[in-house]
Amino acid sequence: MSGASDDALKALTARRFRPIQLPELMMFTFGHDEPFIDVVLARSEDDATAYRSRVDENDVRFDALAPGNVVWWRNGDLPAVVDELLDLPRPDEPRAPRLVVPTPSSLWVPPSTRPVNRERSFLEI
Repeated sequence: MSGASDDALKALTARRFRPIQLPELMMFTFGHDEPFIDVVLARSEDDATAYRSRVDENDVRFDALAPGNVVWWRNGDLPAVVDELLDLPRPDEPRAPRLVVPTPSSLWVPPSTRPVNRERSFLEI
């Protein structure tokens, strides 16, 4: 792994993102106090996606691997998407993205890569 990718992973850890190892990718999640979650899906150093999604606390169907209500997203190499995500204003700040944008199909992750049995919801971060 390159130094830039290592730095990106360290930055996520320093910001208290929760790592979740899946068969085909590594996912990092961070739940804000507000109804938003930040997610990084790292398939490889050169293929990563980051997004922020609005999450209704009563929506038990939220799936971080097939999100809805996305307010911001980026695809690219791991260091670039992590840098852009970490540069976003917090959801409670005036310039933070809040309007839902169309969710691109690239955010969908095949069911074969999903965990079979989740003990906790992704909202319990």
